[in-house]
Formats: sequence, structure tokens, C-alpha cells
Amino acid sequence: MKRQIDPNLSSNESENILFSDGTTEEKTEFKLTEKTPSHGRKQDDVENLLLNNGKSTVKSGSESKSDADSQSKSEEATEHHHSSEHTHSHSGEHSHHHSEHSHRHSSGSHHHHGEHSHHHSSSSHHHSSHRHSHKKKSKMPKWLKVIIIIILIIALILGGTGIAYTVLKNEGKNDLTSVAQTTDLNEIITYNGHKYQYNENIVPIAFMGIDERELEYRDEYVNNLGCADADMVAAINTATGEMKVIAVPRDTVVDIDIYSSSGVFLKTQSVQLTISYAYGDGKEQSCNNVTKAMSRILYNVPIDKYFALDLSGIAPLNDAVGGVTLTPTYSIPDKGIQEGVPVTLKGDMAEAYVRTRDMDHATSALERGDRQVQYVKAFADALLPVIKKDFGVVSDLYNTAKQYSQTNLSLNNVTYLASVMLSNGITTFKTYTLDGTVDLRAPDPSNPDYVNAYFTPDEDKLMQTVLDVFYTQID
Repeated sequence: MKRQIDPNLSSNESENILFSDGTTEEKTEFKLTEKTPSHGRKQDDVENLLLNNGKSTVKSGSESKSDADSQSKSEEATEHHHSSEHTHSHSGEHSHHHSEHSHRHSSGSHHHHGEHSHHHSSSSHHHSSHRHSHKKKSKMPKWLKVIIIIILIIALILGGTGIAYTVLKNEGKNDLTSVAQTTDLNEIITYNGHKYQYNENIVPIAFMGIDERELEYRDEYVNNLGCADADMVAAINTATGEMKVIAVPRDTVVDIDIYSSSGVFLKTQSVQLTISYAYGDGKEQSCNNVTKAMSRILYNVPIDKYFALDLSGIAPLNDAVGGVTLTPTYSIPDKGIQEGVPVTLKGDMAEAYVRTRDMDHATSALERGDRQVQYVKAFADALLPVIKKDFGVVSDLYNTAKQYSQTNLSLNNVTYLASVMLSNGITTFKTYTLDGTVDLRAPDPSNPDYVNAYFTPDEDKLMQTVLDVFYTQID
């Protein structure tokens, strides 16, 4: 049985929705629909607006008791004092307004507080002595009161949703901006006669597809946690909304840091990128290993955010956008997928297309990587029109992905980045694949029959790709 992954938020901490060993935890759902918030409201006033609606007060238990005692004494005194005929009226209305408010996500957890604001208007006692006549006050019909209350509640909900969207977007922006500002890359690089400077508007995100099936390769430090079979780095320009994606071959050779079970650094070892995931805990540590490894491959470009998806989560995400249409470059007969014949992938067809490869060919991982890039672009083509029609799909997909993923991207981050792309009219993105050479090696000299493919990038082309994606030419 597959374990499920989990996500996180700001900083570098993970929100443990990852691989829960078969146990199921109740997940908090996010739902938002983009509305235009009322003008003039400050973000700091959101909680007061939603909880109090601008006018309520809450009395403590002692205050309420004191009011009741005073009221009782007042009644007794009045009855004793007046011998004449009088009218005694009581009015006590209790209205309960419940609003759900979405607060900031921090330290790797998502919190939703449903605050209850109770409004009590203490019973007011009107005593009047009437010797000659009685006057009646006109009252608002009960049905009219109900209609007014319903209208007010609907207005509050709609306004609160728009404010929640704005808060999510702004908090996501602040978090990602603070990460960029901690990066010191002011050094100017000269390459092939041109000068380049790091673009601080770029938000790099490491994406990895996790295959939890048992590893064939083992050593004393490797845990049987699966491997990162699909590896990409997305670079989103928050100034323009433009996105570029670099597909990093899973078999790329890279140095990773090896630690003991107690967290003590032991050594640096050269391994395939895909294996770096297994040198960890299957959660945050494993994701950080892969993220750091991809950063090293890309000449130490700083990558703070990551998203790791168990490949078993592809099918539900695929179906959440109504399926993905593409022209296959590889045939999988038992799934009804034929090379060159356009098809709309549904359910496990999508998982099979990005997961299957021919183990008899040394370049099969590279060919599968090309299919993964093709699928990601086709998925984006299916997703963007859906988001344009209903921005709430962003939160729906986030909630679906949570069940199969580990990430330190918050809903705030996702909402902000999606809004940046849509507001700039971005409907597609550019992809880059790395050129290089593949050779076969036996990782264990004592077992020469078992060999792995190792990919070494072309350094010059890799450098130019890094400059094109993360830097700005300044001459």
C-alpha cells in the first residue's frame, strides 16, 4: 500500500502531509473564489471585520451575571414602589455571527480558525406609570427582520471571501519576496563576452516526482524510501509572470552530503540525482537533499521552495482538470496509448505515460524525461483555461495535491504565483532540456552485472541555460 506525502509552508519547514504509513488524517480544506474586496478596508482590520462586523461587543460571564442581578433588583424595587398600574416590557435579542477566516500559514502548518462572536443586548426594562392612557410602539415584522439578517450574512460572506483571497495573495508575495531578499547574488558574471546579473524577481521551485517502489541499489546509508524519478526546476518571474522550466535528468551525477541517523555530517558522495532522495527520511530531509542537489547541478542557483509529488497522485490531479490531451511519443498498448495518435489521458493512463520506460535501453530515462516535460506542458494547457474560468480551482488542486505531496509551498505562495501569471496573460512556458553524455557503470564492483546509467551535462550549454533562465544580460 502506498503511503501518502504531505505539504508545508514558509521557511524551510515541511507540513507533514507526506507518506503517512497508511494512516489517514483529517485535512483542512481551503476554498476561495476571487471577489473584489470592499475599498478602504485595511488588511489588519480583516479579523475585526469578519468577527465583529464593525459593531459588536462581547461581555464576560461576570459582567452578564452582574447585569442580570442589577436587573432583578430593579424589578423588585419597581414593583414595591409603584402601586399604580404600569407596563413592564422585556427585549433580549441574541444574534450569533459565525465567520470563517483564513489566517497566515507559518512554520509549516495550515490554520483555520472559526471564531464565534456573540452579541448580547441585555434585557432593557422600561418602567412607566400610566394613570390615564397606554401608547403602543410599532414593531418591525419578524419576517422582515429575517430577510435583513440573511442579506447581511450573505454580504459578509462574499466580502470576507474577497478579503481572504487578497490576504492569501499578499502573504504569499511577502513570503517569497523575503526569501529572494536573503539571497546575495550581486556578483556580475561575464560569459562569452557578455555580462549577466542575477534576476531577483525570479522564484525558483524544485519539482520532483517520487517513485516509492523498492530501490535496487542499496548501500549502508540509503534508506528504502524510493527515488526522485522526475526532476525539474521552475523559475517564475514575479515582475512579468513569465515561467521557464529546466528538466534535469534523473541520472545526472551530483555530489550530495551524507549524514548519520543522528544528523552528523559524514561525507560527500557522488551519486545519481534520483538516488539523493533515498539518503534522507522520505520527508523534508529527502526533499531538501534533492533540492540542494539540483541547485549544485545548476551552478548553485539558490532554490528555497520545493514540491514533491508521489507519482500515484498524477491520476487524481490529471482528472481534476478534465484529463490531459497530447500526442504520445511512446506506445503503451495495455493502456490504449499509441505513439503518434492524439489521446486524452484519463486516470492511470496519465501515470503510466510519465512513469513507464524500457529498462533495456541506457537512454530510456532521458526519453521518459522528455515525455514528462511534454505531459507537464499539456497539463498546463488544460489547467489555465479552467483557472481563468474559476480561480477557486487553485485551492481545489492544492487540497488534492496535499494528499500525495510534500512541499514547503503554502497556499499563499501558490495563490500569489498563479495570480501573477494570470494577471500578465501568461498561458504557456518555455522548457529547457540539458545536453550531455550517458555512460553505464556498475555502482557495486562486486556485482558487475548490475549497471546504472550516469548522465554528465555539457558544461558550456548548462551554463548558458542557467544564465538564460535565472540571470539578466546587462550589456
